[in-house]
Amino acid sequence: MNKNVLFSLFLLASCASIRPKKGTVLEPSKKITTEEKSVDKEKDKKLESILKDKVARAKKEGQKSLFLLEGELFLKGSDSSFRSNYKDSILYFKYLLKLQPNDPYLKKRYGIELIKIGRLGQAKVQLEELYEKKGNYSNIGLILGGIYNSLGERGKAESVYLSIINGKSKRIIEACLFLSKSYQVRKELGKAKKILNKCTNKTKRKELFLYYEGKIALEEGDSKKAKKLFFESLKKNPDYYLSVIELGKIFEKEGKLTKALELYEAFLKREPMAYPILTRTVNVLLRLSEKERAIPYVETLTRIDPTDLNLKLRLGLFYIDVKRFEDSKSIFNELFQEVPNSAKVLFYLGVLHKKTKKLDEAILYFSKIKKDNSYFKESLVQVANILMEKAIAKGQNDFNHSFVKKFTSFTLDKSKEFPLLKLELMSLISSFYESLGQYKKSIKILEGLKGESGFSESHEYYLASLYEKNKDFLKARAIITGILKKNPNNPHALNFLGYSMLEKNENLSLALKYIKKAVRLRPKDGYIRDSLGWYYFKVGQISKAFKELKKAWELVKSDFIIAKHMATIYLKKKKYKMAFKFYQEAIKASKNEEQKKEVLALIKTLQGRYPEASPKRLPASK
Repeated sequence: MNKNVLFSLFLLASCASIRPKKGTVLEPSKKITTEEKSVDKEKDKKLESILKDKVARAKKEGQKSLFLLEGELFLKGSDSSFRSNYKDSILYFKYLLKLQPNDPYLKKRYGIELIKIGRLGQAKVQLEELYEKKGNYSNIGLILGGIYNSLGERGKAESVYLSIINGKSKRIIEACLFLSKSYQVRKELGKAKKILNKCTNKTKRKELFLYYEGKIALEEGDSKKAKKLFFESLKKNPDYYLSVIELGKIFEKEGKLTKALELYEAFLKREPMAYPILTRTVNVLLRLSEKERAIPYVETLTRIDPTDLNLKLRLGLFYIDVKRFEDSKSIFNELFQEVPNSAKVLFYLGVLHKKTKKLDEAILYFSKIKKDNSYFKESLVQVANILMEKAIAKGQNDFNHSFVKKFTSFTLDKSKEFPLLKLELMSLISSFYESLGQYKKSIKILEGLKGESGFSESHEYYLASLYEKNKDFLKARAIITGILKKNPNNPHALNFLGYSMLEKNENLSLALKYIKKAVRLRPKDGYIRDSLGWYYFKVGQISKAFKELKKAWELVKSDFIIAKHMATIYLKKKKYKMAFKFYQEAIKASKNEEQKKEVLALIKTLQGRYPEASPKRLPASK
């Protein structure tokens, strides 16, 4: 028999226990019936009887038979172990030991097989006997220490570890760490530190012990000392990733996210595939709102583990956020192949096809989501939005077009079928009429929704804007005043009121007061910044007006009014080329023919001063 067979055992990964820790995710085990248990017992008895007979017969037949049986039992035992059939492997090694009772390798192997099915008491007997005979047999000692810990015999475990440390074993590092951990569990931190210091002088792996000293310092609440120890650990070995993680975690806790990021990224330059460092780097970048910068790291993570579907999903969502729609579509198509019935995957495929103007395909994906799923209602709203987009495009010239009928009938039917969606769906019909300049119809729909659950300040604000567009200024003002009575700090209502007063040249100083308050409440709202810029334009403060309008445009680069205001201010500054450029932007942002005609009329007045201004050079409106 080859007694030098290597057998790796990973029971030593933690000293606390050989059994799975609380919270360990295990595969669900099949429930075994009483009948199946009975059958198993019969099988075990039958195999044991066969082996017993074979051993007795071989002993009678002599050395040659014994040698052949030893080989047979060893191979069958190893094969059973490989196939996780530990009950059989235990029986094979049990009877092999009857032939070779003093073989230390077989005793060790038998003990390990017993451990695998939780027979720790029996394994302990085997390994104790082997450990005593071999003296400081460190590998067995470490396994035995793990068994003692599992059985609650912590004192015995510590004694074994200490004997390994004081001997000449090559397994000092493991024994030191296990013993230190044992002291930590008992809150004897002084002893834990003492043993780590002792072991530091016995090995070249100083970064390892400095790391564990740092962990003890953290347990004592001394993060300053812990930080120092982790730094020292990294001086000894810059590639010791555990110290990188702990030091980074301290920086993160202190709010020094940039420092943590520098630490992680420096490590990743040397070890670009370090999974735990990659995950921490991504999390820090997200906290710093650096989503685009995080993407290459998430891409690396997905290459390391292409089976992690949640990670792929996360990458797909990141691509959407940074407008890399085709890349995102590619990821979600991969996910669709893996989980074709996932509502989340179907929903985002719908969103992506909508964003890339593949509207029919988008509807197809949204329509596959089942009614009992949480994404179903939102998918209905998305389909209604797509149908509205098509209806607006055709309804500009033909209000009776089939697309218009399809949109309105779909939205009305679904709002009746799903009453909880009535407010959202009927608001889309109101928005549709607004886009076509049919403000009375739009107002009538929205007024009819006032009693619906969820009708909020934002709906009231929208209703006021419709009255304003329909030149019914008193009703618009009444709604906004009502909103401000309930909520004096509603920035949109303040802005609405201020801008409305500007347009009518009514009490400009009060208008400025309302707008400035709105700016204080929402400094990064482009629409509110536009109102402030327009005030300055109205009172002739062109430099201030230009500064505010430019800010507004940087914040919202797709608004008709802001683009028109930018063109007007460039016109005032006699920069006709720039004025024409922003009239072009206004055409692109126009929502209906009325707005488009307004800009075309303004361009006509520009042509005398800028001959290149021509309707032929205008882009199509959305």
